[in-house]
Amino acid sequence: MPGWNVENSAAPGGSGTVTLVQGTSFSVSAGNGDMSASKPQGVFFQDTRYVSDWKLTVNGLPVEALSATVPEPFHAVFHRKNSSTRPC
Repeated sequence: MPGWNVENSAAPGGSGTVTLVQGTSFSVSAGNGDMSASKPQGVFFQDTRYVSDWKLTVNGLPVEALSATVPEPFHAVFHRKNSSTRPC
């Protein structure tokens, strides 16, 4: 996947990755917006990762990704729904 630049704006990648860029800050997340410390994901400022793990749950349940849109290089909208069953 090519890096972000003027000709190739930030958007969901082929592997479901969403990259956002604003100045010297950027974030990389899964397609559902979650970030995992075991992957090259998180919120970065001047090449330092400040957030390495982020998971959204509703009533203790993970949410399912429906879609992600990136209307601008620094703005994403994640559409998700609550899972119907508790994880084992």
